[in-house]
Amino acid sequence: MEAEGAVSDQELIRYAREVGLDVEQFASDVRDQAALSGIKEGKLMCVGSGVNGTPTLCVNGLRYDGPVTEEALKAAIQAALTGGTG
Repeated sequence: MEAEGAVSDQELIRYAREVGLDVEQFASDVRDQAALSGIKEGKLMCVGSGVNGTPTLCVNGLRYDGPVTEEALKAAIQAALTGGTG
């Protein structure tokens, strides 16, 4: 049983073509188990971080709820690099 709102493989290929992707490469990537594993891992990380919609930003694996300005994002990234909190 497919998830509600799931997109078929044919629809994915059509979308890939519409946005100008290399359709053969895209189809190969969709079947790549390592890539799929990475996507599933990322999804689990997001759900575990309280992500419930898009767009959602994460800095160093943690959900970022601060202002979405260049200065604020730079500060959050710098804090993550130096071990602080953003």
